[in-house]
Amino acid sequence: MFKAKTLKFSIISAFIFFSYFPSFAFQIICPDKIETKQSLTSKTIETWQKMTDTFNGLQNFDHLALYDGHPNEGASLVPDNENASKNAFWTFEENNDRSIWVACHYRQSIVRLIRELSRSVKKCIYKSLPKQNSTTLLECT
Repeated sequence: MFKAKTLKFSIISAFIFFSYFPSFAFQIICPDKIETKQSLTSKTIETWQKMTDTFNGLQNFDHLALYDGHPNEGASLVPDNENASKNAFWTFEENNDRSIWVACHYRQSIVRLIRELSRSVKKCIYKSLPKQNSTTLLECT
């Protein structure tokens, strides 16, 4: 009898909890730095020599962007509150045919780190972490 009541209470509690909190937030943090190597693909122009700057191989994180579809399609999304000074956010339609992607952009680099978000994501908020840590994160639900 006690086990049946406990089990019934547990099932009801779980149902209420998951009904009230249908999705859980997850965070995406872009790496602070990436290391890339660029090379000249065109022929050297007369009177010019080619030089590779080995001191500037590290690129620091610049910003994060969300895309409607794969980022190579170029459909960058504007935040719902585009004029806000911080904590930009995006909301997404429930039955969207296209996937949402996140891209980490780095200074002085054409390299992007990209990731497709789950189709269950309904909202993302772009947050800056405390000043001692210049990292930013994307929190999605």
